[in-house]
Formats: sequence, C-alpha cells, structure tokens
Amino acid sequence: MKKYVFLSCGVFGIGGGQLYVSNKAEYLIQKGYKVYSISTSGSCYKNGIEYGGLMMVQNSILDEMSYYPEAYTHIKREKIIKKAIRTFSFEENDEIIIESNSLLCAAWAEKIAQRIKCKHIIFSISEKNPINDYLFSFLEFKFNRGELATIAARTFKELIELSSIITEQNIPVLRAYLGDPISEEIDERLENIETSDYNICIIGRGEKRYIEYSCLSLINFCKKHADDTFTVGLVSAFSDKNKEQYIKDQFASLNNVKVYYLGYFSPIPRRLFEMFDLYIGGAGCASLPYRQNVLTLAMDLHNDRPLGFMGYDVYKTVETSLSEADIEAFLEDAFFKKEYLKKQYIPSPQLSASEAFSYHDKFLENSNKIPNYYMKKNRNVSFNEKIKATLSFLIKIKRKLVK
Repeated sequence: MKKYVFLSCGVFGIGGGQLYVSNKAEYLIQKGYKVYSISTSGSCYKNGIEYGGLMMVQNSILDEMSYYPEAYTHIKREKIIKKAIRTFSFEENDEIIIESNSLLCAAWAEKIAQRIKCKHIIFSISEKNPINDYLFSFLEFKFNRGELATIAARTFKELIELSSIITEQNIPVLRAYLGDPISEEIDERLENIETSDYNICIIGRGEKRYIEYSCLSLINFCKKHADDTFTVGLVSAFSDKNKEQYIKDQFASLNNVKVYYLGYFSPIPRRLFEMFDLYIGGAGCASLPYRQNVLTLAMDLHNDRPLGFMGYDVYKTVETSLSEADIEAFLEDAFFKKEYLKKQYIPSPQLSASEAFSYHDKFLENSNKIPNYYMKKNRNVSFNEKIKATLSFLIKIKRKLVK
C-alpha cells in the first residue's frame, strides 16, 4: 500500500501549517495514498481538527518527540521509534514516504525512515531554522540527496552562510499551498461591527511577535490622529493572558477606537474581506487577503518589520524586508498620503492545488532513489534538554499509575 506520513509540530487547531498539511493530504488521497500524521503536540486552543483534509487522515500525537532523539536513553529512543512506526501500521510491502516539516521532526523522521528503509524528505515550513553543528552536516547530507526543501531560501539563512554547497539559488523552494478557505456563510461575529472613518484588520496567531507590534503601532497611530475614528478587528487569540490584557488595556485608553476581538475563523467568511480598508498579517495571514485583492500590509516574520503592501511593494509573503519604514509610516500612506497608488498593482497569481503540488511531486521524483540515511549522533543535545525529556517521561508514567 502507498502510505504518506507527515511528521510535524501539530495539525490540531487553526494555522497555516495545519492548512497546508490538510490541503496536501487531500491531494495525496486523490492520488491513492493512505495518509497519516504524527504531531509532536496538540493545539494550544482546541484538541480538535479544524480542516477537512485532516479529517480524512489518521492523526496521532507523540509528545515524546518534542525533544531530540539523543535526549533519551537508547532503550527509550527505540521505544519511541517503534511506537511511531505502529501509528501508520507498517507492513513489509508498503511504499512509504515520510515528510517532516521542522528540523526537530526531521531528526526523528530520519531515524524512523532508516529503520524501515523508506524515503524521508524535509520540507521545512518554519519561518526560522536556527542550526548547530549536527544540523549543519545533517542538512547538507539531505540537500546532497535532493531531500531538503523550504518555503523560502532565507529560512535557512544560517545554513546558507556556513555551507559551501548550499546557496539561495540552488536550495529547493516549494509552496506550502493554503488554497482559499473562504466561506459564503454569515458569521454573527461580523454582523455587529460598526465601521469608522478608517478600518483595520490584524490577522495572525497571538504568539507571533508581529501581532503585538502591529497592535501597539496602531495604538500610537490612533493617538496621533485623535480627530479621526478607527475600527480595529483582531482575528487572533492569545495563549499569554497577560499580553492579551495589556493590549486590551492600551486600546481601551483610546476614545476614538472601537476594537472587536474576533478570535479565529474556520473557514473564513468572505464578508471579513469586505469590511476593512487595510489588513495586516504575516506569511499565510497576508496571502489570504492579498488573494482577495484587498489592501494588505505584509509583515516579515524574521524581523517583525513591514515588508510592504502586497501587490505594490512585494508579491510573496516570504520575502525579506528591505524597507526602513515602520508600520505607522505605512498606515499614513494607506489612509492619508496614498503614495502606494502611484505604483502598479499586480494581483496574486491563482494556483490550483494540483498545480502547486505538482512541484512537490517533481521534487520527490528528482531526489536520490538509492536509500541512505544520516547515522551520526547529535552531540549538541544539552544536559538540560535530557533532564526535561526524562522528567516529561516520568510525569507521563506517574499519570498512568494514578489512573
């Protein structure tokens, strides 16, 4: 049987990574694969699946993989690997492909693949990939086999700077296809929003640093324009309640601003993209409004600075910020100066799932067909990480004994 296994940080809850895996899972199922996912953790918000493609997948959580393999003893590591293999019901005649979506997951995936002699590809969908000596040699090994790809070359900035063989020009870049999760249904949260002179919507997970930066920049901007009124929609949620309360208190101090804390949408009502004058987001949260052809300020997730207006200044959300302007300067331009209108606007290219994932297929086809695996041990695992992994293991045993 043809089986495809995703090993990622998590497919539970709402996010770009979850939506990507969901869309690719649907594509693979149509091609005849049985699809599985292994997550290193569940969602911060809900222990549930939000996207249709993931509902067709057999999902497992192995939180032991939240630490590098070498954080465990040999015996414990072997048990985790065997447990992972059982999640996708491995049989000798299976044709299996494992796709890891982060470097931590890749370390586990390589060991699993070596055990059952299957293909393992790394497609990093992380915005940042800090590396150490172990990861450097591991990633060069995978690159030489044609088994390393990323959403943007700059996400492997450290690797490219250190490597003599990997450059921005030759590292494979694939698209983490999100599609357009747009619904025509009415959502009550949007029905009572009162618009103002200027209306801004900020989209993204509360854990992303640009969310706080965008909120505080917008607060300063609104203070400077006290004679104007503003409506702010925040499509987000915060796991850090202190940060959430601080932002709410700052907005509450303004008399010319109405704020609506909307949480997340799944799917996203089309109405959301008809209500606001400007949308602010990073990565997939910027590409979604851009594809609806509304004014979108994209944020660079590497340095949390503005990339520029989508379609006017930048055309991909994974580019590097070259602008010295801050968010307030872009707000001035969007609402008062209108300088961006002097530039040519280029709409977002519309790709179908089959078109986007055909590049994934070509990447896989061009990879090395002769099985080989990285066998060196990761000696960079700190003593603290080993202690944390052991404590996590002991806590899990204690909970089982209490039950």
